[in-house]
Amino acid sequence: MNSANTKNFVDVTDSIKIIILAIFTNLFAEFLTWMFIYRTKKYKESKKNMDILSRKLEINKESIKGKNKQLDKKIKQQENELKYMGYEMMRIKFISMVIIGLFTFFFISLFSGLFQGIVVAKIPFVPFKLLRGLSHRGILSNDFTDCSFIFLYVLCNISFRPIIQKLLGFAPPRTNNKMPDFFGLEDNK
Repeated sequence: MNSANTKNFVDVTDSIKIIILAIFTNLFAEFLTWMFIYRTKKYKESKKNMDILSRKLEINKESIKGKNKQLDKKIKQQENELKYMGYEMMRIKFISMVIIGLFTFFFISLFSGLFQGIVVAKIPFVPFKLLRGLSHRGILSNDFTDCSFIFLYVLCNISFRPIIQKLLGFAPPRTNNKMPDFFGLEDNK
């Protein structure tokens, strides 16, 4: 084989291996989360209280036909209480998320050595410079559409985690979507 053919060759089995590794690590991370969080009494109580308050809030919002200042005040109070409970849930999850992050970091460093310099996929576009550092990491070619292990693995993790959480019944409560975003702005849907 000449170097031009080798340069553009992508072994699909490497991509499939990475996808399977991402699924496995997500399943293992969810198992660890279950071990440290989901099965604890504190989490179960917090989740139950959050669900009850969320239902009450929905009922109160549906019952508003006109302007009722007392009911508006009660709804604001319940929304604030729900936000606080959401922050408490995040506090409960924090330690296990650190443990899972360390596990993921270990796993990435372990397997990135095995796939060092191997093109595992082709990206249909040339990524912008900031993303190129991740997508082309460890690959010696000048073709920036070549995809490295780390980029495919991270994309798979981002994609598969919510699906696996939903399938296992560990998806975050719907009320977490109503919490303030990173910049502290409310999501008014």
